[in-house]
Amino acid sequence: MRSLLLPLTTLAVLTSAARADERVTTDARPASVVETSPTRFALAINLPTGWIDAKSIGASGYVGITDHDAIRLNVASYKYGPSVAAEAIAGLLAGDGPEGSSGGRILDLGVGLVHYSRGLWDGFTMEAGALRRARNTFSRDDFAQYQSIDTDTTTYAGRALFGWSWLIQKRVFIAAAIGGSAGIETGSEVTANSSGEMTTTRPVDRSDVSFEGYLRFGGAF
Repeated sequence: MRSLLLPLTTLAVLTSAARADERVTTDARPASVVETSPTRFALAINLPTGWIDAKSIGASGYVGITDHDAIRLNVASYKYGPSVAAEAIAGLLAGDGPEGSSGGRILDLGVGLVHYSRGLWDGFTMEAGALRRARNTFSRDDFAQYQSIDTDTTTYAGRALFGWSWLIQKRVFIAAAIGGSAGIETGSEVTANSSGEMTTTRPVDRSDVSFEGYLRFGGAF
């Protein structure tokens, strides 16, 4: 009986030591492996000067889903037509000012998955997502085949963007990205001459490939 007592005692001591070592390792693992961002939500807008006269209004909402990935919801409404600089250049080249005019608005609604190389809101970014674009615009040109074109269409497209996000003091960031979208545009266009005669309404069903880009100033919380 005494011959069995020493092996059993040794086994009990080794088992207790193994359990204690396992408990220490398990307790220490979360502190060394798991790293979480203090902020999981963010809001951002485009350059505030674009809000003057509602020329360009854009805003994005972000929800962090991992330490490097976030869902970005985006809305942008902007006037259709050449910029002030483009109109000035056209006037100089033409001599008598621009020969046509354009206007209306475009509304973009988008959702995308953004990956950040350094962590949420910081570093090189890659974004893939979907876009809905509602176009309600007009163009006037006395020297074009159709002197008046009114467009009312909707585009559904996929979008890819690449950029960079600068995180400042873990709360404020500046994000910029460029890329493109490709999809299908459907709706209608109404064409007419300058006198309003020979008006024609035709359906629109065509592919649409567009350059995409944004600049956002935001805060995380």
